[in-house]
Amino acid sequence: MDILVAVGTLVAAAGGLAGLGSLVTVRSTKRKISADAEKTEADAVQVLSATAVSLLEPAAAQVRSLRADLAAAETKIVTLTDQLADADRRIADLTRDLAKAQAQLDQWTDGG
Repeated sequence: MDILVAVGTLVAAAGGLAGLGSLVTVRSTKRKISADAEKTEADAVQVLSATAVSLLEPAAAQVRSLRADLAAAETKIVTLTDQLADADRRIADLTRDLAKAQAQLDQWTDGG
C-alpha cells in the first residue's frame, strides 16, 4: 500500500508541476495576446487614418482649385467694376456733351 501511496503522490506531484507550468504559460500567453491586440489596434488606426486621408485628398484638391477659381473671379469682379465705373463716367460726359450740342442746335434752329 505504501507503494501505491508513493506512486499516487508522485502522480499528484507531477500533475501539480504541470499545473504550475501551465500557469506560467498562461501568463506569458496572456501578455502575448495583449501585445498582439495592441499592435492590431495600432495597425487598424493607421489603416483608418490612411483611408481617411486618401478619401479626403480629392476633396481637398477640389477645395484648393475652387479657392483659386474664386480668387480669379474676385479679381475679375474688381476689374469689371472699375470698367463699369469708367463707362458710367464716359456716359455721363457724353450725355452732357449731347445736351450742350442739342442746346446749340436749338439756338441755331431757333434763329439764335
